[in-house]
Amino acid sequence: MSASITGMTGHDALSMVLRLRESGEDVVLFTDATRAGSRASVYDLADAPLLMSAGDLLIYHFNGPDEAAERILQRLKCEIVLRPHTLAQHEIDPKSSVRAARRQRETRAALARLRDRRVIEAWLPAGIILEEAERTLRMPCARVPQFIETDSLFRAQTESQASSALTEHWLNILIVSPLAADAGIEQALRTFSGFNRTSLAGAHLHIVGDAGGDDQYLRHLGGLAGGLQLAGSFTHHFDPLPGALASLYRGCDLFLATQGATPEAVTRALAFGLPVVALSSSTAADLAGEAAFLAGSPDKLANMAHTLVMDAFGMASAKRAALQRFNDHCESRHVAASLLTALSNTRHRLLEPIGEHADISGDWFGIPQAEELVRAAIQLAPDLRAHSLDGEDRRRDFIAWIISAECGRSEARPGLLDGPQFSAYAAHLPVPRAASHLGAEQRLKWFFDREVRSAFDLHSSASVAAYIEWSQEQAAA
Repeated sequence: MSASITGMTGHDALSMVLRLRESGEDVVLFTDATRAGSRASVYDLADAPLLMSAGDLLIYHFNGPDEAAERILQRLKCEIVLRPHTLAQHEIDPKSSVRAARRQRETRAALARLRDRRVIEAWLPAGIILEEAERTLRMPCARVPQFIETDSLFRAQTESQASSALTEHWLNILIVSPLAADAGIEQALRTFSGFNRTSLAGAHLHIVGDAGGDDQYLRHLGGLAGGLQLAGSFTHHFDPLPGALASLYRGCDLFLATQGATPEAVTRALAFGLPVVALSSSTAADLAGEAAFLAGSPDKLANMAHTLVMDAFGMASAKRAALQRFNDHCESRHVAASLLTALSNTRHRLLEPIGEHADISGDWFGIPQAEELVRAAIQLAPDLRAHSLDGEDRRRDFIAWIISAECGRSEARPGLLDGPQFSAYAAHLPVPRAASHLGAEQRLKWFFDREVRSAFDLHSSASVAAYIEWSQEQAAA
């Protein structure tokens, strides 16, 4: 079984490819057409159905809804590991950002559709809460930390202007996060405002991030900051150059992790020895582990800031804890070990045989007496695996196998296939309007065989004619 990877050639995907090759895996990278062919073993994702066989494993990096990629995944016969880099776990008030609320709905819908593909499990990067992800994805989940590049930021020269600006304040707090309605920026502003009113004057908040073109939400944040009287107490850095960003990581006293803090941002804070203060027990707390401090209220933030800044020993201990966390959990050799362990465990799961009491509940496309039919077919498939009936695509493949020549024409053919109920069911299977005159057998083949569906969409008379001709050739053979 070869393991291949799809992604927009991000650092995590590329590092996976390199580490798997170093371990002796035969692995290629699938990406979008604009980057395919730019180097050896990089292919267009559209070619995956041709290159991937039933015994292979594809690691799909999910960065948000991608209809073109979903259509390709639906044609795959290989197993898929989902690598989600984003999950829609929190509701967004459309009043604050209609665009963000729509993006969340689309993400949830895309994840629901992926559950019906041949996904064996999800490999969660650190920063996505395991328990929440299992509830959202409703599939087995394993922890595989993300490969995050930090060397280039370490090598970046300190920018004098950015560095000197930090010396004007007794306390510099850094936030690195997308400015989105689900990122917790509003909570951070309110917490910092309350902290400023109860703390010594001169604390400053530095926010790095952009709103991804969501001007409505930027205006909302501006109005909130004005109402909280934060003018002069925070600086928004839209897209700082590496030198300026490195200066902020080196010169700030605390990293304030919001709900939307990315794994990259938190990992870099740990790598620079910056104490991580999480506003809630979520993403950053999960990633930073024992090195994280929880401060969900202005009073807790004030007490923590005073303790760390005024106590040189306490600050030194917090910095050491951050660095230790990075070295023990985020450094690339540890991530590589987690990746190889997860791959081994996944392959072991793929070989687990189906049990006598396999769960066949749920939808079987309205087939009459489905449970009896499936139970009978399971007895004819001694090599069937425990995961073989999970999700719409696998169930569709299983029914296609039942009605195929391999099983359907054998002496052990399930008798239910020849019953009047099944014949009536097949004659009324839904097909596109242009193919409404097709008979039961042709409808049955097209509805369940995913390869046939991808070859003939039946939305035009030409496609229907080609399918009928192909069916006749198959019958004659």
